[in-house]
Amino acid sequence: MNLSVQPVRTPRDWSDFFSLRRLIYKDDPGMVYPLASIERAMIDPKRHPFYEHAEFKAFNCYRGKTLVGRIAAIQDHLHNEHYQDRLGFMGFYESIDDLDVAKTLMDVSSNWLRDRGCDRVRGPVNPSMKSEFGILVEGFGIPPAVMMSYSPPYYDKLVTACGFEKAMDFFAYLFDRYDDEQRQAFEDQQESLGNAARKIYARYPELEVRGCRRKELGVVLSEINQLANTVRENEWGFVPMTDAELKYSAHQVQRVIRPDMVLTIHWSGRLVGYCVSIPDVNMALYRTWGKSDLVRLPQFLYQLRKIDRTRLVAVGVDPAYRKRGAAPLLSIEMIRRGLPATNLSKWEFSWICENNIQSIRNMQRTLPVKKYKVYRLYDKAI
Repeated sequence: MNLSVQPVRTPRDWSDFFSLRRLIYKDDPGMVYPLASIERAMIDPKRHPFYEHAEFKAFNCYRGKTLVGRIAAIQDHLHNEHYQDRLGFMGFYESIDDLDVAKTLMDVSSNWLRDRGCDRVRGPVNPSMKSEFGILVEGFGIPPAVMMSYSPPYYDKLVTACGFEKAMDFFAYLFDRYDDEQRQAFEDQQESLGNAARKIYARYPELEVRGCRRKELGVVLSEINQLANTVRENEWGFVPMTDAELKYSAHQVQRVIRPDMVLTIHWSGRLVGYCVSIPDVNMALYRTWGKSDLVRLPQFLYQLRKIDRTRLVAVGVDPAYRKRGAAPLLSIEMIRRGLPATNLSKWEFSWICENNIQSIRNMQRTLPVKKYKVYRLYDKAI
């Protein structure tokens, strides 16, 4: 039966768009369904500040009357301004294991972007690299951490068959206190880490690592964002986060973020580095049942108290101070203060770009982590 692609316009169209995940992942033990209100906000220009500098078009794909796929074509003007290029994005991609469906979706999104002057397409992103992105290529069947994506094993095959090539891989590392090998290695490192920290403090007395109090959280996160937009400027795919996007993200996590999981490092009072972890709320969502937020939200709030893992979502140090002890000291204090303070069993470090060799080495020197997931972004000329 022939395929048809329809732009998403009506409430019924959007209902179909959001229903597809429940069909694709119904038998997948690794899928975590977001709350419907959060999922819908991610692609709502009236609610999400990303669309203050971007536009998109969503499409549903049907075989007869049966929904078999969805996609969104996204043009981020801030990205193109930052890089002076004509890159477009595809995102929110989901489909059954059918190459014709995948190709139809990729073609319609590429055509939409080409009509708007784009010469290349990258993805998937939901709706950008500041949110969920990439296709999972290693680590299936394990629930994703908060703000990390998840996909079936066959997506890589479909996307590459549509002419896309790997653009970049991103790694997720895990420290598990219940892993005997990791726990023993961590305990063996404590004395050497303590000695290293004391030497750095003695050599660079200008350095100070600070915790955060809840009443300071908004100000501290704003200062971190300003520094991050400088520190991460040369990272692959980086686009500055606007103040509106920061405010939106902070509001999303304000119920669960813990001030004791936010560390900053200062040189003579000046902010030169940061480290932010958040409890992995996906573990609470994973333990809920039902489709409606009215049913799931009370369960979610109850399960928040039982979260046993966290995710490091942001870390960075001003390049001018990395060789003055700031980078190793922040890593050490993140481990020495963070793990005892969080009192959690698992800590995910993600995402880390595959070409960021120095960060990977620094992390592995301070904590016995294991790489357990790989995410991939793809590019294609159009």
